[in-house]
Amino acid sequence: MKKLLENNPFILMEAAIVEQLRRSGAVCLHETLVNAPLIYNPVAREIMSAIYLEYMRLAQNAHLPILVCTPTWRANRARVYESDVSKSVNLDAVSFMRELRDSEGYGDALVKIGGMIGCKNDCYQPDEGLPASEAEQFHAWQIQQLTSGGVDFLIAETLPNVQEALGIARAMEVTGVPYIISF
Repeated sequence: MKKLLENNPFILMEAAIVEQLRRSGAVCLHETLVNAPLIYNPVAREIMSAIYLEYMRLAQNAHLPILVCTPTWRANRARVYESDVSKSVNLDAVSFMRELRDSEGYGDALVKIGGMIGCKNDCYQPDEGLPASEAEQFHAWQIQQLTSGGVDFLIAETLPNVQEALGIARAMEVTGVPYIISF
């Protein structure tokens, strides 16, 4: 990741995977895990694959690297364990992304895979954000799952406040994997 950042003045990033899925009307998003379980449904998997591959092709055509993220924004331990979805959904999502990238021969020089996490509660309600110490503990399970799967970097997106972000950053830091925090 350090070389990628140092050697490339422009790096693309995927955008709005969930919104594209939602607006397509072709898939039903999971009530609590959003798009993570779609990797297990052959039709939904194909639709999601097409979106990711479109981003990868755009990057290839522009001769630019791209950052893509696992569909795991809401796949934290609490939500996964409350659902009827496989407890290995985070690992399976990393495998899905690696297979997708490798199926087109892009390799990890052009396409970097990020393990995505989100906040525990409503991302648009700052007062619902976790205190730093609680966030560090709460998010550690998912972060460990994603790093065990072999992501190139970690990313926490749409965070509601600095305290939850700080806790997530601490949990990510101990992995030694590069990470991005985004509000």
